[in-house]
Amino acid sequence: MKTLRNVLLALLLTIVAMGLLLPNDFVVQRQIQIAATPAQIHPLVDDLNQWPQWSPWLQQDPSVIITVGQPSAGVGANQRWQDNSGGGHLVITASSPETGVQYNAFFDGAEHANPASITFTEQDNGSTKVHWHMRGAFSMPIIGPYMAIAADSMIGPTFEQGLSRLKLVAEPQPSPEPALESTGQL
Repeated sequence: MKTLRNVLLALLLTIVAMGLLLPNDFVVQRQIQIAATPAQIHPLVDDLNQWPQWSPWLQQDPSVIITVGQPSAGVGANQRWQDNSGGGHLVITASSPETGVQYNAFFDGAEHANPASITFTEQDNGSTKVHWHMRGAFSMPIIGPYMAIAADSMIGPTFEQGLSRLKLVAEPQPSPEPALESTGQL
C-alpha cells in the first residue's frame, strides 16, 4: 500500500511540475483552397452579419446567442456571444479585400485577447488559399499548459469545419443545365 501511495504521489508531483514548466501559449491554424478570388471571399469574413452562413460555432451549439454590434463590417466591427459554457466577444482590428481580416477574440474570464486572422493568398490559377489562424495563452496555473497542448486538437477541427463551409458559400455554383424537352417523336 505504501508503494502505491508513493507512486501516486510521484505521479502527482510530476504532473504539477510539468504544469509549472510547460509553456501555456498555443497556436491553431488551418487552411483551405477556395475556387474564388479574395474579392469574392472578403465580404463573407469582413461582415459579421455574414458569418452565420459559414461559421462553425452555430452548428456546434444552436443555443449560442450572437449579437452583432455597429459597425458590422470592417475595422471596429464587433460581436458578442453567449452560450452554455460562457461567452465572449470579438473585434475586427484590420480588414483588406486583398489580404483578409484580423480580429481579437476575448473569451469570458480571459485577461488578454486571442489575436486571430482569416487571410487570403491569391493563387496563379485564380483560386485563393484561405488561412485561419489564432494564438493565445491559458493563464490557469498548472492546468493551462495542458490545455495549450490540447488547443490544436480542440479548436483545429472547428476551424476545418468553418473553412469547408466558407468554401461552399464562396465558390461560384454552376448554373443548372436546362432540362431537355421530349417531343415524343423518334
